[in-house]
Amino acid sequence: MIAAMEGMSFDTPKGTMVFRKEDHQALQSMYHFKIRVDPASSGGSELVRELKIEDMKIPVRNKK
Repeated sequence: MIAAMEGMSFDTPKGTMVFRKEDHQALQSMYHFKIRVDPASSGGSELVRELKIEDMKIPVRNKK
């Protein structure tokens, strides 16, 4: 199972998920939201930006 999942990527409802081959870390885009407070409406959230996998420099800590 490990060999099959190393480097594998697949689509999820939130976007593509990747299992990094070096340490089996699951990586996925993250979303930065701002909560809107508006007494005239029921409120909501506003997307500030998408943090893509390549934007995040998550170090490899567990060496195989």
